[in-house]
Formats: sequence, C-alpha cells, structure tokens
Amino acid sequence: MQANQDFNFTATETNIYDFLISHKAEVIESNLRDLAKTIHVSPASVLRCIKKMGCDSFYELKFNFRNQQSAQINSQSQKNYLIDIARDFFTRPLLSEYQVTLANIKKMIRQSKTLCFFGVGTSGILAEYGARQFANFGIDAFYNKDPYYPYQRISKDMT
Repeated sequence: MQANQDFNFTATETNIYDFLISHKAEVIESNLRDLAKTIHVSPASVLRCIKKMGCDSFYELKFNFRNQQSAQINSQSQKNYLIDIARDFFTRPLLSEYQVTLANIKKMIRQSKTLCFFGVGTSGILAEYGARQFANFGIDAFYNKDPYYPYQRISKDMT
C-alpha cells in the first residue's frame, strides 16, 4: 500500500484511512459493518477508502493486514532465534577450553623472537593480515604466501 498523501482522500476517507492503519488488529477481527459503525461512517465510505488504498475488497485489505502481521511476527521470531543461537554459542563450556588454548598461544608468542605466518590463497591473505596486526603491536612478524620459498636461508635463531 502507498503512503497517505498519494491517495487523494477526502476528509472522511482520511479519518477512515488513519483508523485502518492504526488499528490493523481490530480491522482483521471485525466485519465491514461493525468497523464502519466504530468509525462512525457508512460501509460504502469504508469501501471507497479501501479501493483508493489499492484493494478490491474489504477481505483483500484484511488479507494484506494479516500478511503484514505474520511477516512482522516471523521477522521478530527470526531475530529472537539468532539471539538465542548467539547466546548459546557464547555460554557453552567449550569457550573455557579455548581460553586455556589461547593462554598457551600467548605464552608461546611472548617467548618467540619472530613470528612467521604462512598460507597459500585465502590463507595467504590471512597470513599477511596476521603478520601486519602483530607488527602493529610491535612484535616482529612476517608472512609468506609462496610455498616454494627457500626456508634454509632463514636464520635458525628465529624460533
């Protein structure tokens, strides 16, 4: 449905439109006569407004409102589902195991003089990024994307 200003409504139709848009749940549950009585207009006025809104009948309007309502519910439940998945991931017991592993890795990095990152393809891009990040923190690091690089030329003192 379009915005209110595109319909060329009369004053009565504007009131009907405002009521329909702001009371969608009530529109879905009621019939045309009861709705017209609630708005204090005739059923014909409601139908004229509905036709200007782009619907052929009152039932089509109700169908559109139901679809919008179910889409909002599905959207909200999908957001809740993603939040639940994230909460489960971050509260699972494996994270404590990762903490131990990460502590061991940090200890090895502190003890080493130079870090060498190696990768081919996408892993090479990640190796380059990793070396750059460690270099930004003042740790001597380099990367290699070439699997045929002659490693015998690298000093043995770089453990």
